[in-house]
Amino acid sequence: PHVAPAGRPADRPDRPNTMRSTWLSSAATALALVAVAARASMPMPSDMQAQQDSADCASVLKYSVRRTSAHVRSVQWVGADSRVVFAVTQDGALLRSVNNGATWDDQAQYLDKVNAPATGAAAMGAANGVSSVHGTAERDHIWVLGRNGRAWASESRGAAYSLVENEDYHLNELHVNPTNPTWALLVGPHRVCAAERLGGPFGTGGAGAVSGSVRCHYAAFVTTDFGKTLHVVASYVRTAAFGKGTRVFVSYLPNADKTKAQHELNDYDYELSYGDVSATGTGLKLNSMSRHTPEFVLASDVLFAVVYTNATLERVELKVATQRGHSALRTAAFPADVSEGYFVVVNIEPSTLWITVKESYDSRRGTLFVSSLPDDKPPAFVESLPNHAVEQGEPELARFYGLKGVFIANVRLPAAMEQRESLITFDNGGEWHPLHAPDEHADGKPYNCRSCALQVYGLRKPRARAGTQAQNAYGPLHTKVNTVGLALATGSVGDVLPDDAASGETDANMYMSRDGGWSWEELAEGSFTYDFADHGSVLVRAPNRGRTRQVEFSATLGADEWHRCTMLPETTMGGIHVTNIVSDPLSVSEQVIVYGDDGAEGVLVHLNLTNFVSRACSSDDYEMWSPRAQRGSPCELGIQATYQRRKRNHICHNDVVLDMRAKKQRCNCTKADYECDVCYEPRAVSEEGGSGGGSFGIDVGEVCVLSEKLCAIAVEYDEDGNEKKTHEGTQAPDPCVGEWEETRGYRLVQGTQCIVETGIALFPIKHQCPSAGSPTGVSLGPWPYLLAALVIIVVFGACAAVALYYRSRVRGAAPTSSSYLTVEGGDDDDDDDDDDFDDDEPEVLDDDAIEQYEKQKTKKKEK
Repeated sequence: PHVAPAGRPADRPDRPNTMRSTWLSSAATALALVAVAARASMPMPSDMQAQQDSADCASVLKYSVRRTSAHVRSVQWVGADSRVVFAVTQDGALLRSVNNGATWDDQAQYLDKVNAPATGAAAMGAANGVSSVHGTAERDHIWVLGRNGRAWASESRGAAYSLVENEDYHLNELHVNPTNPTWALLVGPHRVCAAERLGGPFGTGGAGAVSGSVRCHYAAFVTTDFGKTLHVVASYVRTAAFGKGTRVFVSYLPNADKTKAQHELNDYDYELSYGDVSATGTGLKLNSMSRHTPEFVLASDVLFAVVYTNATLERVELKVATQRGHSALRTAAFPADVSEGYFVVVNIEPSTLWITVKESYDSRRGTLFVSSLPDDKPPAFVESLPNHAVEQGEPELARFYGLKGVFIANVRLPAAMEQRESLITFDNGGEWHPLHAPDEHADGKPYNCRSCALQVYGLRKPRARAGTQAQNAYGPLHTKVNTVGLALATGSVGDVLPDDAASGETDANMYMSRDGGWSWEELAEGSFTYDFADHGSVLVRAPNRGRTRQVEFSATLGADEWHRCTMLPETTMGGIHVTNIVSDPLSVSEQVIVYGDDGAEGVLVHLNLTNFVSRACSSDDYEMWSPRAQRGSPCELGIQATYQRRKRNHICHNDVVLDMRAKKQRCNCTKADYECDVCYEPRAVSEEGGSGGGSFGIDVGEVCVLSEKLCAIAVEYDEDGNEKKTHEGTQAPDPCVGEWEETRGYRLVQGTQCIVETGIALFPIKHQCPSAGSPTGVSLGPWPYLLAALVIIVVFGACAAVALYYRSRVRGAAPTSSSYLTVEGGDDDDDDDDDDFDDDEPEVLDDDAIEQYEKQKTKKKEK
């Protein structure tokens, strides 16, 4: 896992960077969804400071406190037993705990024992300190990247370290092989770059810019023996990363004029290449994969590359390769009306890719596109949501871990850009709905707002605190893989979500959903940071406005009283600004870490809730639930899923790992499993001369029709003078081999696993390729399919959900220009999404449903 810098840190020369990239590994993503910054300047109300502890605090809560030299930037668990934890502070200190955070040991003394710098590394003159820790929950191997151009490796989770360095290069980027933690790629600038930077701005050629025949440049190295030896991959490098197994990718200048510094050379001459590393790391041969490719990024087994299409660097293409770069690199297709844009990859799943396209670099809104990830054809992006809100460069989109296809997004209102509205999708962006508002406040008073909806803050990655200034004072939308259906959020109830500055951040409250976002309840007034423990059986929270000395926790998810306990002795400190509450990544443990700062120093607080609940759960303490039980239809994305959860008012702890997925059964395909295909857009039936949607609702009263604004549509006439509209999807390709498919105007929604054979089948019509000299095919246009769609509407309209927000999913030509791409998503760590259906039988329509279908079909024919 690697976190590539989004900008240019102070300790790194300003190398050329036409495509900035930031992505998070699965472990980092889980932590990022929990993280939240606190507001330092807002005082805690006096009534909250005066609240008394619960009577049983002394018996149920054990805590320990560790002060740090600076604010804690990150906390990471390493190893399968969830006991070893590392913390990194803003000033580069590295702390290690072997007991879930109960006690901490400063690692500086151990790193210094092996810190015998080579001559070149010492010449860099960078301050000591740690930049990041790279490890996983499955392995004991870790890598520590320093701020001084060196790294350290440990095969015992920090019990002992070995130094990794190169005497000529300042190593400041690290990429660990995803399957072998002893293999790594390290990237950094030559030591002459420091002299050039010290002598003047990078690019101006200050004193020391030239050392003999060496000019400032970056190089990539590979190690296959856990850092003992480093072998050169390439010089004049922009980006490097591991693919599958032994495969490495590198973007570099293969024919660089080495009498010039790297920044002086043309971005058009970069080349994306690949090679396979031997067991010894030697003899690597690079093969060209894509020319004119200055930078790429690998995220969640998908490779993204920006390719210049002309030497003036004015136009680029976005190219994508699946299977961690092992499939062919193909140009991503976007609708024809998408021209120049800044592309931000916001989420990646095994079958779906989400990208927000902004019109300008500093735009606060964009258009959210979605595509499947086929291995044998280019990804075709279709519009999912217009006016997608973007804040500080990050699109506001968050997913429900453990549930497929469930996301919450904020959109900006076209008439009032400072106002946002929250929407939720349960089918990978097929339809977007407002979030149902709670019926009552936390104190039991009704909301009395029939038209209101729940609006949610915190849908972008929380920012780290800068000094004492909060960058994001709201708790995030928080979900975890092992707490399926549970979600915590900070927001307000109303028609819109006010802009942060306009609202004064005074109306934010804490909300919870137990059914995957279908319904919500208010747990408390005010803003909190929070986390689950013990598979969601215990909920922990603390206010994140101003200072606090107390933490609250509940064994009934807030249904009964909250236990409020002091976690900081009053004699030692007056309280902290809480930044985050974290438990182990799988939420298995009953031990929690709270961290923040007191305005001057960082503070780590370890909470042990083992004695909070003493009784172990039995089978009678659990119940089954389905995400779609509240809406009548049991299916979503072609799956009827049933999960196990602890009954809310049954106070017990989960002493074993739960099998949270009880059953997943495939469903027949319905109209809800389809979307508009290439060059088609949804249109109300009345616009085509039909009767309109009537009482069926907006989504039911629509069919997919050809759109001239999305694709180039040719109008032809047959021998009788009848108009015929055609496009590439209604004609045989040239050349044509074997069979070709004529679209009906529909395609399956990304991610659906419904059964076509026993449900609605709207797949393309297959034709034999025409022989030489014969017509390339005849298309009757959309009219037969409009009539077929009307039958579908009548049959399935009565049970379809009303969509107040819908999207026009289309695709067309490849993007014509792009100058910025950021990857915000990460590896999908949702193991529950591996859908092994065993021998589940498909759902079959009963006799009444079939009889009703035949009656309606007969009426339709007569009409």
